[in-house]
Amino acid sequence: SVFVIGQLNAGKSSLINALRQQFVAETDALPATSGLHYHAMQLPDGADIYLVDTPGLDGEDRTTKKLLKEVAGADLLLWVSQANQPAKALDKAFHDEWNQYFSENLARKKPPVLLVTTHNDRLFPADSWQPPYDLSDGDDPQVQTMLEALEYCHDAIGLSGDGAGVPVALLPGAHSFNVDVIHTLLLAASDEARGVQLNRRRLEAGSTAQIVSKALGQTAGLIRFGVGLARK
Repeated sequence: SVFVIGQLNAGKSSLINALRQQFVAETDALPATSGLHYHAMQLPDGADIYLVDTPGLDGEDRTTKKLLKEVAGADLLLWVSQANQPAKALDKAFHDEWNQYFSENLARKKPPVLLVTTHNDRLFPADSWQPPYDLSDGDDPQVQTMLEALEYCHDAIGLSGDGAGVPVALLPGAHSFNVDVIHTLLLAASDEARGVQLNRRRLEAGSTAQIVSKALGQTAGLIRFGVGLARK
């Protein structure tokens, strides 16, 4: 499960639409649950994923708590942030809550995070946007601007130093820039994401076993003392 998160108007829905065009197929569109929208997708290599659209971060405590509860079940996060918007306080606040959750649940493995910066075509000067760009070309002023914005978003949110990031431009149709790179990043992070999933399932299975064991123990105690169980 790949959860797509970010502030309101960061471009989450546009990114999901662009990814759906890049992937082999959308095998199913699942009903919305708790404000989440699930898309069962298949990557070009045949791997199946759930791409999950989430409500935008709005600074409301209720939204943050609800979203944190849902996102804690993710195997991987795509964190979407506007390259041309310096205000990252809402992102940082949620990231701090995210870190706090895992510091209180040390047995849980933290999902990998891929940073995606959007609206790179609107960076100053906006009228100079002429893709494609080679992001390894450090002499290109537009490339420098995109990479500086990527680094700023990464640091302002407080993401870990070893996290991957990619700048994109989500323009209509074939004019979108660099979206195909996200597929490569998803594949690179897939092993770690599977490890997160297995860790979560193991802990959930253990929790269920403890509940069942406790219930059986209580029942055994009642029987041992000759107490009958009330039945309707």
